[in-house]
Amino acid sequence: MLLTLLSLLTFAHTPDLEIIVEAKQYEEIYVEEPRIISEWTLEGEDYETVIFTLMNSHHSFWYKGGDIGAIYNKETIKLSGTECSYKKSSLICANQDSMWVLRSVITISGNQASIHLLLFDSTGVVIGQSSYTSKKQVKIIERQRETARNSRDILSSLYGQSNQVVIEEDLEPSVITTPPQLTNQNISQAVIMLYNSLIKSE
Repeated sequence: MLLTLLSLLTFAHTPDLEIIVEAKQYEEIYVEEPRIISEWTLEGEDYETVIFTLMNSHHSFWYKGGDIGAIYNKETIKLSGTECSYKKSSLICANQDSMWVLRSVITISGNQASIHLLLFDSTGVVIGQSSYTSKKQVKIIERQRETARNSRDILSSLYGQSNQVVIEEDLEPSVITTPPQLTNQNISQAVIMLYNSLIKSE
């Protein structure tokens, strides 16, 4: 009797268990606030908005590795439905939400201004990066001063005539210095190179 029960249990129908994992058909990116290191206080520079705007406008043309469905910043991230605080720990939150994270570092000194972009996947691995540097421009303008003087030789004195002589004198050159700055075009180039770096890494 016991053997019969064991046999029935062994051959009893067991329902098939199927686990379905749905992969995301597109990527989402969270854009952190840029980390700015500057030797002086920056006024009127909204790098955060510029980077966020360019990341949105450039991905459809320059990113060829798939589709990017949405790009968020600190003001729009809640619209993704997340409850995680990206401001406290963006990489941990991105891991929970299967999202990419863009980190930007802007450094400005007296000699150069640069932007570095790092793109992390949902596991915290750097999958793309780029940088752009703008250097101080120095233009030297040579200067000369011309002085006109009347000069009389013996013959000219006899006839009451004089000759005009122009004398050139070298002056200290003018030095025009243009401080380094990051323009919207510079940042645009950095974003394009970032998306291109994703193509090379695949």
